[in-house]
Amino acid sequence: MRTITIIVWSFLFCFAPLYYSAFAHDTAASRRGSSWPWASLMSPPIPSPVNVNKPWVINMAKFAVSEHNKISNANLELTQILSCTAMHYTLSDSYYLELLATDGVHTNKYFAHVYDGYFRSGILLRSFQLAPSLPQ
Repeated sequence: MRTITIIVWSFLFCFAPLYYSAFAHDTAASRRGSSWPWASLMSPPIPSPVNVNKPWVINMAKFAVSEHNKISNANLELTQILSCTAMHYTLSDSYYLELLATDGVHTNKYFAHVYDGYFRSGILLRSFQLAPSLPQ
């Protein structure tokens, strides 16, 4: 019985992630260029910058603004993506976006937190808030 347990655990931690990555075409892991999507099992998540010109980052920013508009009954339009930082966890990815959005009169800076899970279809807006203004 102990031998079977060792074989099963060896497969799960050594071979299953490699098998999974061979068939993962449009997952969060393939977007970030990881060859082993569950590499965070071995290490803690480290924030990594993401190119804001990538199409999926632009779509994520548009999604964050539109979801905020639905939730808060606002009328914001995305003006510019200032930065995007990714945190890759075992079964999900979190993206922290710094955006400029306009309400037609004023352009303000916002912070958005978007969640993307491996086993969940689509993305989820976790938070969207106005950046604090600096005293002058």
